[in-house]
Amino acid sequence: MVYFRNIDNEYFFRNFWNKKPFQFRAGVHAELELSHLHNVVQSGIDYPNLRVLERGGALNPLFYTKSSTKELSHEIDFDKFNGLDLNGKTVKLQGAFENFGDIGHLKNLFCKFFPDFKVSLNSYFSFGQSKGATPHYDFYHIFAHQIAGKKSWKIGPIIDTNPVYGLCQNSIPDSLEYEYFETVPGDVIYIPPGAVHDVSADSNSIHLAIGLNGQRVYECIQQCIKDITILNSSLRADFSPSFLSYEALNIQDFDKLFSLVKNEFIKKYYE
Repeated sequence: MVYFRNIDNEYFFRNFWNKKPFQFRAGVHAELELSHLHNVVQSGIDYPNLRVLERGGALNPLFYTKSSTKELSHEIDFDKFNGLDLNGKTVKLQGAFENFGDIGHLKNLFCKFFPDFKVSLNSYFSFGQSKGATPHYDFYHIFAHQIAGKKSWKIGPIIDTNPVYGLCQNSIPDSLEYEYFETVPGDVIYIPPGAVHDVSADSNSIHLAIGLNGQRVYECIQQCIKDITILNSSLRADFSPSFLSYEALNIQDFDKLFSLVKNEFIKKYYE
């Protein structure tokens, strides 16, 4: 893919993919300006697709939505938003520029190169001396693409291997060894799932986070079971009441069913 033309693809995927961070120069140009943020706000984006982040977490949406102390509204209040002091804060936009010129082209490139992955695209507009909300890790692969200004990154080890949202969440240890990176426009940092990271900026800056979320092995197995269940009534059977001395399915029946699942999995994903 043209996006990776400045690196050896095989070297990257063999040594860094799902293992450790990697910095490189993007093979394509992408452009955004701070003025585009206000255009998006006026276009009707709502909360939580727009969130204001500050060190320690997210700013209360009461300060920039049409919410009141009596009711919550997802609609952004343009006057409230314009009145915010954004110095030291970051505005996160979720999917706002997916159809916007260079940015839309970027997403299309990733969708074609990674057809089996769900591709997300978030933009981060940071103002003044700002820091990320908190050190954290994500549940998917991230390509952080610097668009304007500079950012400083510190990236720690993977503390949760192949993390799944809602299934597991490890706490961030106080003492971790970090690698340090600086990005200027055109730089990209790959961050694997489960790797702790934090970001800061000394002045206004913009970066994109291109996320790749692949189908997990257990999800593939679940899908195979569902597919077989449609045709095999044995998998739709319920267990006998515990007070009965026999079961609707015995161990040999389960062996046959597991064999069916295995064969379906191989046929679907390996043949």
